[in-house]
Amino acid sequence: SYGFELVFNNLTTKDLKGNVIGDLAKSWEVSSDQLTWTFKLVDNATWHDGKPFTAQDVAFTFELLADPKYTGTYYTMIESIAGAKEKHEGKADTISGIKVTDDTTIAITTTVPNALVLDTMAGVMPILPQHVLKDIPVPDLPNSEFARKPIGTGPFILREWNTEESLIFDKNPNYFGGPASVDTFIWKIVPESSSQLTALLNDEVDLINVNADDFSQVDGVDGLSTKSTPGSRYYLINFHITDPKLADVRTRRAIVHS
Repeated sequence: SYGFELVFNNLTTKDLKGNVIGDLAKSWEVSSDQLTWTFKLVDNATWHDGKPFTAQDVAFTFELLADPKYTGTYYTMIESIAGAKEKHEGKADTISGIKVTDDTTIAITTTVPNALVLDTMAGVMPILPQHVLKDIPVPDLPNSEFARKPIGTGPFILREWNTEESLIFDKNPNYFGGPASVDTFIWKIVPESSSQLTALLNDEVDLINVNADDFSQVDGVDGLSTKSTPGSRYYLINFHITDPKLADVRTRRAIVHS
């Protein structure tokens, strides 16, 4: 997900204290019935290929996620939009609850009040370029050139992808939020957290996410600075209900209540 944040932007994001702040959306308001969210977008963002970002790109992203041929998990985040279910079921060509007023204004209407709009629908949805993807069939997207050479609006541009080794990013000099202070960002792929910690202590990498149990090993070490921020996490259990052991709802209830 962190790679998404380097290359793409969402409508909203969060600051280090967990407060929702603007990203591609600079402001928003919700109607008195809590159903319609109107987002005012930044007017100076461009895609990595130089094309301007507009509200049409936001609408295209949501429309793609409701496409009947899209089988990913992001659909669940936009299914509360009025008309998303109808499109997902092949009963409509477009999502009725999405209205683009102009290049910098888009309104999204949900079927019921949704308190998580800014956290999920707007907050974790990478906005995609309509001009690049509109002619690619949805089933072909995972194997398209875009999958390995993405074009976003984000602060970094993917230069090189070395499978199972590293991803190399160059800063986007035209980033609407201002150029990053780092010219090149190399994301080394080191699966084991213990190996990541060793690499940091040996000056082989500059930055890692440290598990809470390992924090004491780096906190206070000369040459290293640490930062802890509030976070949220949830756990869930998904049941394979075709398994005879779990077919009885009373068994699943017992597990949940244990």
